[in-house]
Amino acid sequence: MKKLLALLPDIKDYEKIEEQFGFTTRIYTGFGEVMAKGLIELSDAVNGCPMCTLAAIRQKGIPMELSGFDYKEELNKCWSEINEQEQEADQWATYYS
Repeated sequence: MKKLLALLPDIKDYEKIEEQFGFTTRIYTGFGEVMAKGLIELSDAVNGCPMCTLAAIRQKGIPMELSGFDYKEELNKCWSEINEQEQEADQWATYYS
């Protein structure tokens, strides 16, 4: 897991805290671009597994709204691919039966 976590950026390196009028604002300049690259590398490393990607993001402490990762969408893609492969396998099984 350490190798997977190393593929994602450390959010604290991009965090800038501004205080104005009694409000604290956190700004993450440049984080989105670096995170997008990290997600591509992470997805390749885990063979596109959305559960593995989610686990790495959570363990790295990256808020989901800043991660650029849509778990529900990725999970739906994963299941669509699995269902498509099963349908194809069933068609070939019927053909050779």
